[in-house]
Amino acid sequence: MPKPLIIFSTHRKNIPPSLLPYLMATGSLTAKFEKLSGQKLVVKPISEGRQTLTLAEKKQLNLPLNRPQSAWVREVYLKGWATGEAWVLARSVFPFASLAGNAKQLANLGATPIGYVMFGRNGATIVKRWIQKTQHGWQRTSLYDWQGRKLLISETFLPEFLTQI
Repeated sequence: MPKPLIIFSTHRKNIPPSLLPYLMATGSLTAKFEKLSGQKLVVKPISEGRQTLTLAEKKQLNLPLNRPQSAWVREVYLKGWATGEAWVLARSVFPFASLAGNAKQLANLGATPIGYVMFGRNGATIVKRWIQKTQHGWQRTSLYDWQGRKLLISETFLPEFLTQI
């Protein structure tokens, strides 16, 4: 499997060393969180449905930039413990062309961790990853190839997570 192209918007040495293994992980972040907390990941849905893509998302998905594009978008908070603060704010973008066949299940995940679906047998592979510091925390945005379909997942590691690692 080829290594993904990783693009840093800031120098790698500025990233907290304890966070680097999570930003660079190529497998299931769900599995890493469950190992860290010792329990099932809690997914708190914020929104799920058709949304217009940002310019950055269109570029990352290699879609035409000169016209509006929409996709199925799911935004959730990920929590290591049911009673704790959120660790991650995640945004998953599924172009409608990618929601065919068994990928249709991605449009109705609700509180199910996406890692349970994408990283089983014939799991997703990272094509490209962007790492940047945002106003909410460090973010990794990954372009995945899952069974021939392109998916974009952004995970922003919130301050609470840094206190857990």
